[in-house]
Amino acid sequence: MKSPEHKVTVYDAGSGDGIFTLFKQVILDFGRGSFLAKRLFIRDLRALYRQSFLGLSWAIIVPIVSTAVWVYLNAKGIVKVETPGVPYPIFVLSGMILWQTFLESLNAPIMSFNAARSILTKINFPREALILAGFYKVLFNLAIKVGLLVALFAYYGFAPNGDIIYALPLIFSVILLGFSIGIFITPIGVLYTDVQRIIQASSQFIFLLSPIIYPFATEGSKALIDKLNPVAVFINVARNTMIKGYDEMLMTPYFIHLAIFSFLLLIGLLIYRMSIPIIVERMGS
Repeated sequence: MKSPEHKVTVYDAGSGDGIFTLFKQVILDFGRGSFLAKRLFIRDLRALYRQSFLGLSWAIIVPIVSTAVWVYLNAKGIVKVETPGVPYPIFVLSGMILWQTFLESLNAPIMSFNAARSILTKINFPREALILAGFYKVLFNLAIKVGLLVALFAYYGFAPNGDIIYALPLIFSVILLGFSIGIFITPIGVLYTDVQRIIQASSQFIFLLSPIIYPFATEGSKALIDKLNPVAVFINVARNTMIKGYDEMLMTPYFIHLAIFSFLLLIGLLIYRMSIPIIVERMGS
């Protein structure tokens, strides 16, 4: 009987014969790891909600509670925010959904790696599958949250602007922003838990600094700070396009940040490709 043939990959001093060859291997391994990524996504999803009484409801509980807090504070005059033409609950919820999507994207690469620690040292598979699995989780949670936003639109009888179709690639760019940072820091984050603690601590500061529960500044020093803040720009471009229409004022800083973080994503993927095998080897030793 003929034994099944297995593909053997040999790494030697000549394996890395150019950055373009390395990047080509990254792209090919995303394709090779797509099936495994789906299986990992389903496994992690089942594990996450298996012992949860509320199940998938947790995906919308956080944005609902966060939105309710700021709507209450605004109604009582403790925090006074005006959003002309848009009900404040819709303004806040859409911002909260995009903010949490960014945070989930930022944490997804490290979380996917940690969830797969038990198989990383036992099975050789394209490590890019872990990134894809995290990406699927972010999209799944986003779909649930968008359903909640649509329900709130219906409750207030609010009709989105006709430019809402253009919001889809803009929402995707929020995910790109999170993954570009998350993948870049994953090699350090999986070795040192301090990285995730720093992310948790700094996220509260970035949230308050970014115009998520209040409108984007249009003049003064705060406007400059907001334009230099990629989180503020990406979230507000996506939100404004959804509920108000195309925001020409923010498009120039948006495309500048998009170019910067797209390049960061490419560099992060190459660093991930080169460093993860070394990290896995250290884990197995």
